[in-house]
Amino acid sequence: MVERVTCNDDVPSSNLGDGTTNIMKDINHTNRGFAIVEFTDTHNNKCSLQKSSSAMYDAVWLGIGDPEINVMVDGGWKALAIPEGAVVNSRMHLTQKQVRELIPLLQHFADHGELPKPG
Repeated sequence: MVERVTCNDDVPSSNLGDGTTNIMKDINHTNRGFAIVEFTDTHNNKCSLQKSSSAMYDAVWLGIGDPEINVMVDGGWKALAIPEGAVVNSRMHLTQKQVRELIPLLQHFADHGELPKPG
């Protein structure tokens, strides 16, 4: 169960002009009380950013929540059935340090549509 918490700001959550939504409007909490933001990516995959329950260090989970595994068959992609009980790790477990290192790269991409050049 996820509890919904709505943030107050002036940006409409429906559309930011580029087909994206303002995901900060939908900060929720898991049934264990950890903050979570759920959103979809450009391929319509359900994704999330969630505070980790790790007691060893502060971290977040980021990625696709329910991945689909596909294989190329006869020139097209076909979804593979995931066996019951199988676990597919599809979310990154990132520390604060890792997030700090990614922020400048993501900000550069947000500003320029490219990753920065080396050097």
